[in-house]
Amino acid sequence: MEILQIDHPEKGILKVPYQQYMLNENQQFACLGIDFTGDIELGEHEGIEYTKMGKLNEQNFIFQHQIANSLFIDSWDFISYPNPEIILITKHGH
Repeated sequence: MEILQIDHPEKGILKVPYQQYMLNENQQFACLGIDFTGDIELGEHEGIEYTKMGKLNEQNFIFQHQIANSLFIDSWDFISYPNPEIILITKHGH
């Protein structure tokens, strides 16, 4: 489990548990131990699109269990972060 720093407009810099997995050459998904609200932005990077997919328990059955299994293998702290946010990251023009 890695730590990602997110700049929150009210709380400042937050250190958030983070795990990232490749889907294919241009896409990957990330799991973050934070609750997204409308005021948290993912940032903008040229050629990269971030899509908020929702919480782990909001994913379809197969994807939810694939993610949970991968997180379990990578020692995700399910006690502290039982329902991470899922982000799809797509690289364009590569």
